[in-house]
Amino acid sequence: MKIEEITNTTLDETDGAGDATEETVCARSVKKAKVKKIIIVVVSLLLVFQTVYEIASFIPGFEKKYFIKNFSDHRELMEKWVDKMIEVFDSEKETHVDLEFISLIPRLPSYNNGVFKLNCYLSDGASYNIEISATDDDYDALMDVQRDIPNPHGFFDDENSGGLAIFVTDKQVSFFKNRYAVVYSRSGWKPGYIRPTDRFEAYRVTRISFHWYHIVGFDSKWLFFVA
Repeated sequence: MKIEEITNTTLDETDGAGDATEETVCARSVKKAKVKKIIIVVVSLLLVFQTVYEIASFIPGFEKKYFIKNFSDHRELMEKWVDKMIEVFDSEKETHVDLEFISLIPRLPSYNNGVFKLNCYLSDGASYNIEISATDDDYDALMDVQRDIPNPHGFFDDENSGGLAIFVTDKQVSFFKNRYAVVYSRSGWKPGYIRPTDRFEAYRVTRISFHWYHIVGFDSKWLFFVA
């Protein structure tokens, strides 16, 4: 009788421990399921937000109001300046290995007596100037590009807005104005900045065609996803 009682007690204790173990495993499974569900919900919300933003970017009056008008009309001229600026940069790079970028501001007084004055910037912060030949037609055509980059009212206003500037590096050529640039990527890969000295935390990159992109800069990386 005593043996049976001892045996029964041992079995009962063992069964209790098994139940506790099963409860622990079950609790962990429930917790994992909840965490997984939360992750799925968060990811789903992010995807929904991204989708809404992608759709909104094609709505007239949203971001596209900031893009250059009639890019196709300017493309031939811009490709001409891409070739010219890359040629100048690569040539200067041969004698200045620490050259970071060259800028051209194609408006008066940079254009004078048939030449554009370009600013060349080195990695140590030093700079020097060079000149390239130009014509009144070159000047007028680049001013047309400048006029076709709008200055929209509202969110994209920039109190420091200015005119067109062209920046060339070993990676890209940017036709920059305010927070926006039409960018030619030398490799074809998505460009990573509007201009070499920009301070924007986030960018909205939209592909136009092979090598060509629209980029809009934002002050906060939390405002929008970067495509």
